[in-house]
Amino acid sequence: MYGSVSRWRVNPGNGAEFEQLLAELLGDRPPGAHAVHVYRA
Repeated sequence: MYGSVSRWRVNPGNGAEFEQLLAELLGDRPPGAHAVHVYRA
């Protein structure tokens, strides 16, 4: 199994910018990508 794991910390006040970036990532996945999981704490 191959993949990438990343941990991002969003600064206070930048939630909308992060939501926009997440929408772009989910809408235009690279060929062969099977899933994108996001966990918010």
